[in-house]
Amino acid sequence: MPLVDLNKLCPDYAAAVERQDLVRDAAFLGVPETLCGITVAPMTFRHLLWLQMIRSPFIGASSLQEDTAHLDVAAFFKTLAPGDRPSFMNTFTRITRIDANLKQFMAAVGKLKLPAAVVGIRDFVQETFMDAPGGGESNEASYYSIGAALTHRLCAAYAGLNPNPMVYPGALDVPLKAGFQLIKCLKRDENPKAILFNGLSDKAKARWINQQNQPAEDN
Repeated sequence: MPLVDLNKLCPDYAAAVERQDLVRDAAFLGVPETLCGITVAPMTFRHLLWLQMIRSPFIGASSLQEDTAHLDVAAFFKTLAPGDRPSFMNTFTRITRIDANLKQFMAAVGKLKLPAAVVGIRDFVQETFMDAPGGGESNEASYYSIGAALTHRLCAAYAGLNPNPMVYPGALDVPLKAGFQLIKCLKRDENPKAILFNGLSDKAKARWINQQNQPAEDN
């Protein structure tokens, strides 16, 4: 049976592979990202922990409420503001001490249309987590935070090193897009037959297969 060349038959697949490779490579270069036309820092494990602690509806199971959506959008952008490392004071109180650059940054955020900002953040998060390890639902109690689990996993294998020590001072400051790839590498080293997934191209492939399997309409 001849192999199917999805790059030729499915344009969406080829575009997804190209985007996927770009995202993965850029994750190790320490370059800023763009969200809704605004420059933000790559989301790190530290950012993830802070967003979880403030119960951001863009991370986890919390739902976005119409009356507080603008605050949630502002808090998400504030957390990822370039050069503004999340801390207790400037994250939990949303915005307390604002320097000139941060004031300009938040002013740009304030000009965004709320629906477009919400969609943009959700797409940003989805792309960030495209290489995240999968996990089924579990009723087991939690005994440590995701920060402890991921730091332990990476530091145990890489002796505390990270993809770019000059840019990321510690394991918690490794971009998620880079850290998730490293965890994939560890998984494959531990089990050469481990099943891995491509978050973007696999979805494009699945959509194309579903289209091919749809019954032809009767004339």
